[in-house]
This record gives sequence, C-alpha cells and structure tokens, in this order.
Amino acid sequence: MSEYALTLATALSMELHCETCPALREGPLTRKGYFTVYFSEHGRAVMAGVPKHCLKDKGRTILVDVVLNSTDKVDAFLTLLKLARVDAALVTSVVMSCEVGDALHGKGIKSFSLLVQ
Repeated sequence: MSEYALTLATALSMELHCETCPALREGPLTRKGYFTVYFSEHGRAVMAGVPKHCLKDKGRTILVDVVLNSTDKVDAFLTLLKLARVDAALVTSVVMSCEVGDALHGKGIKSFSLLVQ
C-alpha cells in the first residue's frame, strides 16, 4: 500500500509463492489501472493506482503496509479491490492503529500487525 512496504510485500509474496502487486503513488504510467484517492495523516490528498493487469484474474489479496494509522487509506484500497472484484484476505502491517484494527474487524477482514497502538 506504500512504497515503503514494497520490500516487506515482496518477501511475503516469495514465502507464499504469489505475485507482488505494487500500489504506485500518482498511479501507473498507463490509464489501464485502478485508481483511488485518500487523505494522508497530514490531510493531504494522495492518489494511488494499481496496474489493471496486476489484479486481473486474482481472487484474493493481502494488503501490506509498514504503518497503517489511517482508516481513510484502508477504505480507499478496499474500495479499489472491490472495483477490481478482488477480496482482501488479510491486511497486515508492522504498526497498526487500534482505530484501523477495529474498522477492519467491523468489516470482517482479518488483520495482523506486530505492534498495535
């Protein structure tokens, strides 16, 4: 979900024998993608996108980030996945706020984090 999480997501995908599908700020260089806008913790609008080919024919995915403290960001990516007809099997991070964890639990989405604040 962020460029900082790409290394963590790559390691996880290698262990699970699946593909890494990076979310790119300012979106992919092609119009063929899924785009979303969310507000950062500083109130700045951020656009992110995932290339369409990356989510094509995928049934489930794991959202990975280093720090998840914005429910707006999580909701934006969950909406992006819904548009792509992909289910979020798990949301994982190194650090996750209680607010995000509670929001995911309320939606019935599993989450895992090393540190919940």
